[in-house]
Amino acid sequence: MTVRAISTPSSAWQIHPARDFPDWSDRWRALNEQGARTPALDTRLIAALIDEFADADVHLAVLGNPAAPMAMLLVRRASAIAWNVFTADFAPIAPVVAARDVDLGAEWPRLLSRLPGMPQMLLASDLDPDIVPRPRPSPLLSIRDDFVTHRLALDTSFDRYLAGRSRNFRSNINRQRNLLSRRGLQTRLEMVTAPEAMSQLVREHASLERSGWKGEAGTAIDPSASSGRFFERLLTEMAATGDAIGCRYLYDETVVAAYLGIRGFGAELALKWAYDERYSDTSPGHHMRLEMLRRLFELREVDRFEFMGGGSWQNHWSSDTRAVYQLHCYRSSAAVSAHLLWKAAKSRLGPRRSDPRALMLPAPKGASEPA
Repeated sequence: MTVRAISTPSSAWQIHPARDFPDWSDRWRALNEQGARTPALDTRLIAALIDEFADADVHLAVLGNPAAPMAMLLVRRASAIAWNVFTADFAPIAPVVAARDVDLGAEWPRLLSRLPGMPQMLLASDLDPDIVPRPRPSPLLSIRDDFVTHRLALDTSFDRYLAGRSRNFRSNINRQRNLLSRRGLQTRLEMVTAPEAMSQLVREHASLERSGWKGEAGTAIDPSASSGRFFERLLTEMAATGDAIGCRYLYDETVVAAYLGIRGFGAELALKWAYDERYSDTSPGHHMRLEMLRRLFELREVDRFEFMGGGSWQNHWSSDTRAVYQLHCYRSSAAVSAHLLWKAAKSRLGPRRSDPRALMLPAPKGASEPA
């Protein structure tokens, strides 16, 4: 069903087609600069996300005066009775921007009431509490942790950082280095920052993913599909302003690991890691990450490194954590009861692969450690 822009009072939500984002990008950028100040919400990332992954059911919700909005986010019709905050596997966090003084906790029910079709639920995941402060639960607003992510402040020396990690962590580093030495492998970290070099790095990254478990699971980047076009466009555009960075890690002349990241507001965000599983016993991803961090500590080009996503492997690298969360906002207590009954029935049916448009949140993000 086509949804036209809904006009409302200046303090209410307005709903626009996501394809209109270019008309709103300057205002989105201003909100990010005033509030979250994160490259994860850069307009170039949001535009690429919409162009490659959004369909006609994705819309842009705008709070307040259109000339100076108080908040903006992307929403998607998930079913006849539910909407989701739009997310995609390749987006680091939920696409939500807001001014610092906006209480989004109070706005979720108001947004739900403005969505077309009188939906009974609004579901959201990948909400970063640094960007969207965690609201208090209520009878019509349930909150739960989604996954734990880590950051690393680059405010000391690399040697002090390494000395602060666990003895087991440091012992594993030495063991892996000795193994490389016994095999006579020479290692090298190559940084990639030029816009014209990003396409090749994305293809190399995709090749590493396709050769491993992501290839078997069908979740690897495909250079000829939306996933590959998304990363190639994003990194090329952001590299043109010095805001994208990647690297490849080599054993002799063989690429065994790769990394894709973006920068802004004093932070570097990890988007993707990949490694060649044929060399997993030597942990090439581990060596690459270690050399990347050594470089970051020494050059101080950014103030902090955001690992993004989830995974217990991040505990080895940082102790600064926060819980990214998800929420369910309901129109009524009847909707709460109906959803609980639906989940109970689904549980009794046993594990099964769900329709991604079904009445549920996406699976929490997380990954096993890149070896």
